[in-house]
Amino acid sequence: MSRGDLKVIGWSGSASHLREVEKQLNRRDLGEVDYLVVRDPDGVPVCKGGLDWRAADGVATIWQLATKGSCQGHGHARRLIAEAERRIRDRGLPRARLAVEPDNARARSLYLHLGYVPVGERETGWDYEQEDGSMGFYSTTVIDMEKPF
Repeated sequence: MSRGDLKVIGWSGSASHLREVEKQLNRRDLGEVDYLVVRDPDGVPVCKGGLDWRAADGVATIWQLATKGSCQGHGHARRLIAEAERRIRDRGLPRARLAVEPDNARARSLYLHLGYVPVGERETGWDYEQEDGSMGFYSTTVIDMEKPF
């Protein structure tokens, strides 16, 4: 993913989310994360996600995964996850981790189909930009899922 892609991935979240993605690109430049995109035939990003090498010891964390709404159901997330898993195996790590909100049945179903198993739940949250430009905090529960290699 390039910084130029930030202009065209507004479908993935608010302006504050895009600023966070830009921070992650800085971490990518330091080798702490990988940031991947799947592109359509015109080269436009339709799916994106990160691979954090430092979030937890002995495991790589797939996060910030999103697919453009009109492109969902076409296998883009599956392809991105496959590439992330290849990179994880290439580094010799024994497992991958990701998190999903309990009400995201579509994503949970995909992750289960790909071999991820629930390993626990936790409370988490993040800052987000509201429609009026003020900042809010989104609090949620996520299901942590892992896949051994």
